[in-house]
Amino acid sequence: MLPQRRTAPASSTQAMMQKAVTQSSDFYRSSNSVQGYETRVAANKAARKEKKGTLTQWFGMKRTTLTESQKQDLDLLQYRNFVSKDATHQAPKKTTIDQTDFVEFGYFSGTGRNKRRRYKTFADEWMEENPELEQIVKQRVKRNIKANKKEKEKTARKEKFAKKKGKESQQSKRKGKKSASADF
Repeated sequence: MLPQRRTAPASSTQAMMQKAVTQSSDFYRSSNSVQGYETRVAANKAARKEKKGTLTQWFGMKRTTLTESQKQDLDLLQYRNFVSKDATHQAPKKTTIDQTDFVEFGYFSGTGRNKRRRYKTFADEWMEENPELEQIVKQRVKRNIKANKKEKEKTARKEKFAKKKGKESQQSKRKGKKSASADF
């Protein structure tokens, strides 16, 4: 014969379940809680996004969205050697590798300028420092435009020559076919 099981009355079972730790809403919020699938996936997604948006080797620098004026300032920084009147520099080669979303802006403390003499952009500061700068830039732009125009004319002549040569070769092929058919 099987031993009989004692069952507790329904009210005592409910009372025990109310005392149980898993029934309290705080259980799922505490650090020792069991995470649900959705919360675990969301946490992993947030961690991946955070890792992608920070540079670990630069003390967790965050990715920033640049405004148009900040992008223009970065371009001017690339061209800072281009405008020096002492040397003839070419414009820097622009690559996608050079441009990054991780940028930090600030003020250098030893500029030697007081707040009244500071300008909004690098271009304004350079124009104030070197009044001949505008002429230098105009000369170089004019020279570059002239060089670009010559290059375009040269490529146009090459294309024209290639078209002419292509037409001649097509006509000679046609003549060859006509003369071959005339022999028969």
